[in-house]
Amino acid sequence: MKVSRIVRTDPLALVTLLLPLVTWAVVGLTLKGWSARPAEPSARFGQVEWTILGAAAAITAVAVPAFFARVRLIRRLFREGRHVDAKITRVVFHRERGRVGIAYELDGAPITTTLTVRRTRRTKALKPGVAIPALVDPRKPTRALLPELYLDGGLPARAAPNRADEAAASGRSTRT
Repeated sequence: MKVSRIVRTDPLALVTLLLPLVTWAVVGLTLKGWSARPAEPSARFGQVEWTILGAAAAITAVAVPAFFARVRLIRRLFREGRHVDAKITRVVFHRERGRVGIAYELDGAPITTTLTVRRTRRTKALKPGVAIPALVDPRKPTRALLPELYLDGGLPARAAPNRADEAAASGRSTRT
């Protein structure tokens, strides 16, 4: 499982990766002379610089372990997750994030959950009512993921029908 695929698919992984990078970029700009206060010809750090450094260190101390924990969780689901057949119940996007509702049965109990995803070509191909494989966390059955979103190769044909299949189902011709 590539970390890059996790970052491209999972919004939390992306945020926890970018947050320290952006924070330290701001610190770098501050130390190079960009500041909210007028420039002073002093080589010492002022209160503003120490506050920014402290905030950057705190953000990094939280975000970096959160990023690695998220990657570890997703990889663990691929190793230990239970394979189930899920049905997509809803797909909603707002800007670059989306929510995908899925329903499945685990040990005879019906479960519904909502996955948060980034808007990508793969996630935009998801349609309500489509059956799709899912991996479910045996420790927490409401935690699941759609493996095809994380793997190279994309969605199976049944989850992303082509235009000819859609046209045949509706009785239209695909010729122009």
